[in-house]
Amino acid sequence: MNQKQKAVLIITAVFVGIMMFFPPYVVLNYSQVVIKSGYGFLMDLPPYISENGTVVIPATMNVATLFIQIFAALVVGVLAYLALRK
Repeated sequence: MNQKQKAVLIITAVFVGIMMFFPPYVVLNYSQVVIKSGYGFLMDLPPYISENGTVVIPATMNVATLFIQIFAALVVGVLAYLALRK
């Protein structure tokens, strides 16, 4: 393993770590319709609060999108690792 391959592994690990700490979230209403989505800190996902403040719906982590993102990052990392072989 050369220095460039080590750098690719470290960068890939950092990107996957950031993806896990700031996952995609989604807020669904009672009819399972997406009200709000985005990215947020893992320990503090933003809830949806109605304009009059009577309805508060908590956000949930969008696990399927997170897995797709992590898989794509790992594929790119492996391809870059293999491309940098001597």
